[in-house]
Amino acid sequence: MIRILPKYGISFIKIDRITTEGPDGKPEVISASRVRKLLDEQGVTDEVLSLVPECTAKYLKESFKQLRILMQILFSDFFRCMIAEMLCKIQKIFAQHFLHLGSSN
Repeated sequence: MIRILPKYGISFIKIDRITTEGPDGKPEVISASRVRKLLDEQGVTDEVLSLVPECTAKYLKESFKQLRILMQILFSDFFRCMIAEMLCKIQKIFAQHFLHLGSSN
């Protein structure tokens, strides 16, 4: 990018990635993948909050538990069965409706 963009009159400014101290004491780049992995494994912890911007930390503190509960519900067997049952009922209603329309002609 640094070589290509200037050819088209677009200036390029490289911004270094944010780092934090790794377990070995060396600087470690903060990646979204790392944050997602920590969230998945541990939920919202002080470690996660130290890796994200303040606005993201606030959002995670306020919403993560609710999002996790919602995801558990959406992927539960009970919810899938409930959706399948609703779809069967809707299919029956449509079938009855269209059969009724066909018989009146």
